[in-house]
Amino acid sequence: MHVRRFTLLVILLLAGTACGRDPVDARTSDGLDVRYDHVLDIHCGVWGTTFDGSDWDADPIIDDGSKPRPEWRAEDEQDGDANDAIAGAIRLVSKDVAVFESRGGLVARFTRRPAPWPDDDVCE
Repeated sequence: MHVRRFTLLVILLLAGTACGRDPVDARTSDGLDVRYDHVLDIHCGVWGTTFDGSDWDADPIIDDGSKPRPEWRAEDEQDGDANDAIAGAIRLVSKDVAVFESRGGLVARFTRRPAPWPDDDVCE
């Protein structure tokens, strides 16, 4: 009986990991320095992202006059789809600071936003 429960627990934990769920909420456990796969939207540059159940502001904003900087655009184009998104990993360095690193080594720092973003688009 205990073996079945343990096996079920392991299967559920592995299934959750395989599905790419968001990390454990850093506000209730530390989860620090754990890297999570993340796709960063760079349509207007790096202004913010959503991660760990929160919205995050880029600190500093990384843009080139409301478009991605050339090095960010170049990395986006390298994957062949130029979809205004870059794959990489994000990690919490404190409960309110996260760092994204692209597969090509570009880095962006984010601070947790105390309230959700407004629905309007910052690009326009």
